Amino acid sequence: MRGRKVVQWGVAYAAGAWGLLQGLAYLSTLLDWPAQLQKLTGLALLIGVPIVLVVAWYHGDRGERGVTRTELAILTLLFLLGGGLLWRYQHMSAASESPSVAQSTTTSTITAVPTTDRSIAVLPFVNMSPDKEQDYFADGISEELLNLLAQTPELRVIARTSSFSFKGKEADIAEIAKKLNVAHVLEGSVRRSGEKIRITAQLIRTSDSSRLWSQSYDRELTDVFAIQDEIASAVVLQLRTTLLGGKPSAPGLAHDGSARTAIDPEAYELYLRGRYEMLSWNKENLARAEALFERAVQHDPSFGDAWASLAETAVLRHEIHQVRDREAAYARATDAARRALASAPTSAEGHAALSHILWHERRWRLAEEEARRAVALNPSSAMGYEWLGMALTALGRLGDANAAFTQALALDPLSQTYYANAASVLVNLGRYSDAESMMQRAVQLGELGFTPFLWWTGLDVLLRVGRIDEAERWVEQCAALGPPAELLAEILRARVLFAQGHQRDARDLLAGVASKIPAGAGLEVFVSGASFMIGEVDSGLYWLQRTAASADLLAIARFLPEIQQVIAHPQMQALLIETGLEGLPATGPGTPPAK
Repeated sequence: MRGRKVVQWGVAYAAGAWGLLQGLAYLSTLLDWPAQLQKLTGLALLIGVPIVLVVAWYHGDRGERGVTRTELAILTLLFLLGGGLLWRYQHMSAASESPSVAQSTTTSTITAVPTTDRSIAVLPFVNMSPDKEQDYFADGISEELLNLLAQTPELRVIARTSSFSFKGKEADIAEIAKKLNVAHVLEGSVRRSGEKIRITAQLIRTSDSSRLWSQSYDRELTDVFAIQDEIASAVVLQLRTTLLGGKPSAPGLAHDGSARTAIDPEAYELYLRGRYEMLSWNKENLARAEALFERAVQHDPSFGDAWASLAETAVLRHEIHQVRDREAAYARATDAARRALASAPTSAEGHAALSHILWHERRWRLAEEEARRAVALNPSSAMGYEWLGMALTALGRLGDANAAFTQALALDPLSQTYYANAASVLVNLGRYSDAESMMQRAVQLGELGFTPFLWWTGLDVLLRVGRIDEAERWVEQCAALGPPAELLAEILRARVLFAQGHQRDARDLLAGVASKIPAGAGLEVFVSGASFMIGEVDSGLYWLQRTAASADLLAIARFLPEIQQVIAHPQMQALLIETGLEGLPATGPGTPPAK
């Protein structure tokens, strides 16, 4: 062995392999290459050790000069074994190394669209006023600027939900740009003292954190709309000069080209306070928001944006907190949305709010029409694309629905709800691994809170990709939220038991939970869905007929294989007629139910 220099060859190979791995690690960090490349390279180098030693044995200083049959056979066997090992590792790591929905905690690289120079996020302006209660005013200025910029068709403007998620957090421009997938950021501050305001704004290029433009404005409060228009126009002018080329539509004008309608200052103040309260979505804040919007439209009945926000708040209070019965909630919201469009026919927010209402009223095609109007008026309306996707799902055009949800995510990349919507339609398409990726991203964004649809979709995805252990942990996380999430967790647990082969236990558990659900809890639809998933067709139909949300379930879930199996049932056909879904496509992906 010494004469053939096997040891020397081995040491030299080890040194070269170590140097290669060190260089690869450096380049991977510098160029953000995937970690999988380093792992595969390391494994390949490890496989190469016996190959090098065999070559050294036969071709060292005192070894053979020609290739013998024995050497060729050994090398062939080693290459085959090494190749098989690499193939096995690559396919196993795809399942074992990717985080599951329940375990995801790191930042994902999923992006809906590639970053383009024609993209911008408006961060919440910092409140520099002596009165710290003026946060609502600074936020309102930021949101108004966002809405004005969104009227420029050439720009992709990130929605408020995502942009405002950075409020009060210390995040550098590079981090914000990565999470929001934008090339520019508009940030600034607002200082208000009595009837005087000072607004400072600056436009930053995220690639190098360089400032492209900045300006300060000292005005009377009555000039706030003029300042907003000036800032938005200056930003668009700067971007047009360097990027857009040609003449974009002018911010500060209505979509028909007329100037913005003057708004009563007190009504505007109430509106800003309402938007500030509305952002949190909790029960108390939404109640205050609705009251503030009501006062705003009393002061100025022609204030279209206030009417649109009143409509959306009325819907949210019912859907999230079951305030008012369904009929009363949607009647109130519909009236507000109609008034919004009567006051401002080109309000994208009004059309999006009306689409939302029409969807829940089971008027699917009208919901699509209103959503299309919203995104035509405001190409950066994430809410418009959301309800376009929901309408297209109900109409059975799943591919188009997926495209709409993808666009909503491009505009609002930090919305957990949009990721869940996208996951749901991907499940309908039978693309379970893609759906899992979407739910991973939703979980990575933070705590889910008690949002039943998110918990249901997450469990559905886990069961369909066969992650039963993770599904159990998912249910425990839901139960840990306390009541009423504990009841939802029991419904989800029944599905897990069924997937584990404990059919009787699953049915007994679901029957027990169903008897404990209080009226108006909004969980009946999930009992119905779970019943279908565990093969309890009669129970599923029973609960489906007794929930006002029956149309919601059938609109987005009738394509699933478990429901496809009973789609021809007379009671199911009657429900399809009742919910306006008769005659619409109802063909699932043809994938058998997950066991």
